[in-house]
Amino acid sequence: MHKILVVMLVPRSQDDWLRASHDRLDLRHCCYWTNLAGHPITGRRRTTVRIPTSRIFDDRALCEIMTRVGTGGRP
Repeated sequence: MHKILVVMLVPRSQDDWLRASHDRLDLRHCCYWTNLAGHPITGRRRTTVRIPTSRIFDDRALCEIMTRVGTGGRP
């Protein structure tokens, strides 16, 4: 079974997550993802995982992951 980790970063203040105006709607957050396959366990209670900021998790990334898994590949 494939496992990916998705981490979402949001502004500290919940009031800053969403900005709406007459000509635009800004949702301020970003998700990053990584494949956990082969990732070593670094501790008993906690494991450190570094996720490259180049791996943005969005609609395109999800479609690409699903396509790779659908053809027998890894995320």
